[in-house]
Amino acid sequence: MVPLISGLAGVLVLMLPLLGRRSRGSAQLARRTAFSFAGGRWPVFAGALMGIVVILSVAAGFASSPDDVGRYRMFAMDSGAAEIRILIYGWYYSLPSLIAIALFAGAAAFTLRVIAHPPLAADTHHDTAIRRERTRNVMGVFAGGLLVHLGAVLTFLAYTGTSNVGVFQGEDIIPIIAPFAAFGPLLWILGGAASVLGFACWFEIALSSVRRPARRRVSVS
Repeated sequence: MVPLISGLAGVLVLMLPLLGRRSRGSAQLARRTAFSFAGGRWPVFAGALMGIVVILSVAAGFASSPDDVGRYRMFAMDSGAAEIRILIYGWYYSLPSLIAIALFAGAAAFTLRVIAHPPLAADTHHDTAIRRERTRNVMGVFAGGLLVHLGAVLTFLAYTGTSNVGVFQGEDIIPIIAPFAAFGPLLWILGGAASVLGFACWFEIALSSVRRPARRRVSVS
């Protein structure tokens, strides 16, 4: 949830300077969409990430069961002798995150629309380059937020799958293993990789924002 809120805040920061600006360029006959300056890879990558997160969230939600106070965040396993419940990324966690993803995606799409909609300036090449850079920043913030959130979800599921639980039967302990326990180590690795890649996206955008004023000062001098 925190990565999504942080990403949403980042998109809003990128959006605010664009609101209220008026372009003095000439009207263009070609119809532009929110993804006109995004290229082909960014929308596909972001859409795939969002689809994966939604599928995992819904699947974990349906696999969850209520705890003692009715919060759907437990994964129940029946050993025959007793029922064991362990924490899972259920509806209690995933439903608010799905709402946050919808708001995040809406804010990103609106910002891309604000970037693409105004007429191009007289210097078409320079204006196009600026819009492509701003679009890349928005898509990078969006993809980074989804990646960090995906990493958290995968790590949560890895914890659920690799939790060591069991029930006593006489003097012995019968281990209870989650159905997806075999994927636990892979989920740990994928979760860590997704988080690192997401933070790398954010860091690269922040670094490019720092370099941009420096390039402008050099060009002016």
